[in-house]
This record gives sequence, C-alpha cells and structure tokens, in this order.
Amino acid sequence: MQIMSAQITAKIARQEVDDIQPEDWILDSAATHFFCADKAQFETLNVDTAEEEISMANGNIIRSAGRGIVRLLVNGKSKSLGKRIPQELILVDVVYAPTLEINLLSTWMLNEMRLRVIVDGKDSEIQLRETQAVIANLVPINNLFFLDIVEDPPMLAAAVKKPNRRQKWNLVKFIKIWHQWLGHLNLKHVKNVGQITIDVGFHKLIIVEWEAEAEAVCKTYVQDK
Repeated sequence: MQIMSAQITAKIARQEVDDIQPEDWILDSAATHFFCADKAQFETLNVDTAEEEISMANGNIIRSAGRGIVRLLVNGKSKSLGKRIPQELILVDVVYAPTLEINLLSTWMLNEMRLRVIVDGKDSEIQLRETQAVIANLVPINNLFFLDIVEDPPMLAAAVKKPNRRQKWNLVKFIKIWHQWLGHLNLKHVKNVGQITIDVGFHKLIIVEWEAEAEAVCKTYVQDK
C-alpha cells in the first residue's frame, strides 16, 4: 500500500493565516496526494477506500474517509488579453480527509497532470507544461500559497459580489495605510470617512482587533507619543 503524507497541518496553516475558509486550497510541495477536508466539494466520492493512513510531518497519523473527484473554478490568466479569466480545474483521486481540516494541493500530483507550478512571489501560478498557458493563479499570503478560487460563480455574480482572497488581502493592507495616514484613527472612525469608502469598500470588512479598541486613536500610537 502506498504511504500517503502531507507536510502542512491546520495548525501550521493557521499560524500563517488565521481566517482559512473551507473552500481554500493551499499548495503543499510535500503532499503525495490532493487532500480535501470538505465533503461538499466532492463531485463523486468512493467511501470504499476509507481508513487509509496519512502520515503528517508532525508525526501524527490520520485516516482518510474516501477518495473522489473535485471540480474547481479558478482564476487563470490570459496572456493575450492581460487579464484574469475563469478556468475549470478538475482534481482526480482526491483523498477525503476531514480530520485534516484544510485542503491541500499537491505539487507532485499537479506535475503528474502535466502541469507546472511556478512559485515566484506575486507572479506565482499553475501552467500547462506544453504551452505555458496559465491555468490558475496562486495567491501568496505570508509563507503559504493559496489557489485563486472564483468565489462567485458566473450565475451568482450578478446577485452577490464578494471580494476574493487576493482582493481581501489587498484591502486589509489598504486599510492599514489609511489608518496611518489619518493619524492612527480607530477602524470605526476610518470607515466613516465617506470619500474613502465609496469606491474602496473596506467599510464592510471587520478587523476584530481594531473593532475591540474603543479609543478614537490606537493605544500603540498614543503610548509612543
């Protein structure tokens, strides 16, 4: 029996990004298989292959709950048009591992699919090996690389418009810049500045550690003064 293994655990991932969502997929260069913890993502699932052992880098052994196919809608890139385009990425022989709590994208399995993973900061992506066409973008956040998932499928885009992970990350950085420019105002005060929030939309974000501050100006700034 082939030994399955993975390097990134939920604990390791959450040390880097604390708001990991069930639909997120994280690149794991040491994973021997695709691992999915979310049963709802499986298009097909065979539970006859359950109870396979998965060895984690921390020494823990967890067991699988089946294998199946996961079909993802991801943001790729058109080099001719110079913009993002939705692409379908079909993952086969995906191991259902609810105990893992996160979804892992195996670099080795992508290579087996004749895809090439390019990890180069903001230009990280998954390409077709023969044509170098960009199948999916990878979003770097701290020391992890997230698959750029289309969070709003075309049929729902008209009804609900949510920022994707890359946009959320950029908005958080943008908020922090305005926080400093406006004399370290608390988020509650920053988001009331109408001229800023009209186009940016960051008034909809909730930054817990800032919302907990009742003062108009952050404590760190006052103490430094």
